[in-house]
Amino acid sequence: MEAFSLYFLTIVVVLVSFIFLGFLSQRFKSKTSILPTGTFGLPVVGETLHFFSSGPEKFIHQRMEKYSAEVFATSLFGKKVAVVCGAAGNKFLLYTANDQLAPWLPSAASKLMDLVDSPGQSVRQVISKCRTFLHSEILNPKTLRQYITIMDALAREHIKTEWDPSKVIQVYPLCQKYALSLSCRLLLGLEDACQIQRISDSFWIIMQGLFSMPINMPGTRYNHALKEVKRVKHQFLNIIAKKRDMVFQDTGSAGSDVLSRILLEGNAYSMSDSEIGAYLLTLMLPSYEGISATITFALNHLAELPHIYEAVYKGTF
Repeated sequence: MEAFSLYFLTIVVVLVSFIFLGFLSQRFKSKTSILPTGTFGLPVVGETLHFFSSGPEKFIHQRMEKYSAEVFATSLFGKKVAVVCGAAGNKFLLYTANDQLAPWLPSAASKLMDLVDSPGQSVRQVISKCRTFLHSEILNPKTLRQYITIMDALAREHIKTEWDPSKVIQVYPLCQKYALSLSCRLLLGLEDACQIQRISDSFWIIMQGLFSMPINMPGTRYNHALKEVKRVKHQFLNIIAKKRDMVFQDTGSAGSDVLSRILLEGNAYSMSDSEIGAYLLTLMLPSYEGISATITFALNHLAELPHIYEAVYKGTF
């Protein structure tokens, strides 16, 4: 559980902090503005080394105790950031601050994710386009209803083959496997276990690089992750090309997956194959960590609260 908490806290704290750094830096330019308490550590490096050496959980709790339980300032990965810790602050950032905050990623992470795939587009434009794509193609009621049957069948199959009741189960890795398999099925129409495993291996390397020092030198995690991004994007382009051939030869063979619908609609979003691959990749990567973390937390709480588990099991919750 410690390894899981470490990974999850890294993702939540660092990414959320980075996303809102642009807003905070503009808001606090005035000399009369009040900055969160904290320290920026060493020049350039900041507190990044301490972040890695002590671990995210310890790093965050130490500064919450020393500075503030709600928000503190620090410097990570070469950027000054404000880390929001309290429930009220996080709720404001995630639900009510859309008009005041702009999405932002550090250049190293942006390069690693390769978000800006077309010349002349900013990260903000790409993220906005990706959100439109997400809501219109995935998060509409009709599509979600179609996916429920697939999700249920895959969950039953996964539990039957992976969750052996006679052995000790490592929940988080199995949730990662399920979440990625589901993403491959719904987004790409991909069911081949070998291909899914290759994507999983690539995602693990990319996530290792995303939360490492952005030093692009041979042998570093970041360098390895950059190479892996190119490899997995090439794999996605091959999947898109094969899917296009299959769909165009026989439209009846197209499934309900997102990729098939995009191709059948004649690329209504005016995206190149490279852009389609990049957007699908940015949708799948969060599922590898975020969705699997959510499922793991839910299962952990159900195990700790048997009366809630009974209510959920009986359908009376």
